[in-house]
Amino acid sequence: MHLITSHLLTAIVTATLFLGLSLAYAWTGPSAAPPNSNVSAPINVGTVDQVKNAGLAVNALAVFGGTSVTGNVTAAGFFHSSDLHLKKNVRTIGGLDLVSQLRGVSFDWEKDGTASAGVIAQEVEMVLPSAVRTGANGTKYVEYDQLIAPLIEAVKEQQSEINALKHEIEHIKTSR
Repeated sequence: MHLITSHLLTAIVTATLFLGLSLAYAWTGPSAAPPNSNVSAPINVGTVDQVKNAGLAVNALAVFGGTSVTGNVTAAGFFHSSDLHLKKNVRTIGGLDLVSQLRGVSFDWEKDGTASAGVIAQEVEMVLPSAVRTGANGTKYVEYDQLIAPLIEAVKEQQSEINALKHEIEHIKTSR
């Protein structure tokens, strides 16, 4: 009798473990291949590119690695890692000297003729190389966020010059 109980207990534990592991895999693994190259909800997990041919709503999204968007991106805000403890070798960047070497341009996009404005990556690269990346195909990309710091410093430098000129004008007025 003891031997039957022991075998029965072993069979129950084995069945419970098998069922538990099966349920755990069912919750974590993809349930099926994407239909017609479209990823079913929830998006399948894997290392192969997947395409969603309709809207996708995500409450929170973290992307690790490169991301390419061929259309427009609309958002209420973009936040960039900027905490001091994430940085080293912090120093004030050039302002007016750097900005005066940049050229703002208006242009039409080759792909669809849409009018736009911006800068030319090759020109920015000569002035602020850290703001330009070169893709595998040789196309250059500008990280426009890196242009903000020099613009801030340029405005501060100009304001300082304006204040000095105001003071000089006031001095001339009062010395008459």
